[in-house]
Amino acid sequence: MDTLGALAFAIEQPTKEFMDKPPVGRIVPLITNIMWRNLLAQAMYQIAVLLTLQFRGESILGVSEKVKGTLIFNTFVLCQVFNEFNARKLEKKNVFEGIHKNRLFLGIIRITIVLQVVMVEFLKNFANTERLN
Repeated sequence: MDTLGALAFAIEQPTKEFMDKPPVGRIVPLITNIMWRNLLAQAMYQIAVLLTLQFRGESILGVSEKVKGTLIFNTFVLCQVFNEFNARKLEKKNVFEGIHKNRLFLGIIRITIVLQVVMVEFLKNFANTERLN
């Protein structure tokens, strides 16, 4: 999941405004304050959602233990896909700006989602998942 996302980010064309920024020095931290903000917000969101599913998923959704595990796995992967969109534009509110220009990124998102569907629906013995209705 992360390998495909890293590939998509590595080959994305830099924007004009990115190229106009001055270079940063060697002593500047690798993870900026904006990155920390986004990282912590995404982590808190995922923790809240996944812990809610873990401890209250069966009663809230009325599903079995095995289906709950599959839902948690599915939710985690979809949260990571959502995070890939957020990571594209750290300082912008519109993370979808210019998304249509990077077909490889969109293709990798599609491949990730298709692989997730295959894992859940067809490779249930391999992935220890249950089919979802």
